[in-house]
Amino acid sequence: GVIEVEQQRLTIRDLLSVGQTNLASVPYIQETSFTNAATTVAEEGEKPEATFALQDEFAPVRKIAVIAKVTDEMWNDFPTLRDYINSRLRFMVQQREEAQLLSGAGTGSEITGILTASIQSQALGSDTHADAVHKAITKVRSVGFFEPDGAVFHPDDWQQMRLAKDDNNQYYGGGPFSGPYGQGAFMAAERYWGLPGVVTTAITSGTGLGGAFKLGAQIWDREGITVDATNSDEDDFRYNRMAIRVEERLALAIYRLNAFCKVTGI
Repeated sequence: GVIEVEQQRLTIRDLLSVGQTNLASVPYIQETSFTNAATTVAEEGEKPEATFALQDEFAPVRKIAVIAKVTDEMWNDFPTLRDYINSRLRFMVQQREEAQLLSGAGTGSEITGILTASIQSQALGSDTHADAVHKAITKVRSVGFFEPDGAVFHPDDWQQMRLAKDDNNQYYGGGPFSGPYGQGAFMAAERYWGLPGVVTTAITSGTGLGGAFKLGAQIWDREGITVDATNSDEDDFRYNRMAIRVEERLALAIYRLNAFCKVTGI
């Protein structure tokens, strides 16, 4: 078999809601803020009016694609290599999708990623990592009124937070063979302030992201991953080559900006 080089675990899609669309651009209404005017009223009393700040948005469907070429002999004589190329090209597309969902610039053919949108922000400042992350998820609760369901960190930042110790040299999150704060027989689950800690190189080192991912945003799949092959590209037929193309089309709708808060400077 083919021994592959190391590759990151793909996780961001799993955090988000996923739907299907047949549109080239998905229309949706984005809630930027609201005022809760509900209160008690007397009999025949005037009822207070709530206000919403809503705006029409469109999530354009974008394509992520990659192509590779192999000889006919390689493709036909080595099934292992054929399967390797299929899986490797698929991974390349999925890895790019992961980065786009978080940090796509929203210009040209790029998706507008969550971190690029006008979400809430919390700077590290003089806080500890733990304090800054907690303040961020508190903003999701107190400003957005959403319950966070995940937090995303770069592996380097996660290591720094995970290895934090107190003055007695005990790990705050439990050591390699023990539970929380050096007690118990089992290692603590990889959670941070009660949230699943998603560790991925798709996010830039020094930036964290907490949020209510399932309620705050949604992936809309226009076309799932497709694999096509041809020998008619350029002069491939003359030289017994095949071009393999893998691509997908999707959109990302960010419904509620206040459902997310990024942490900077960690």
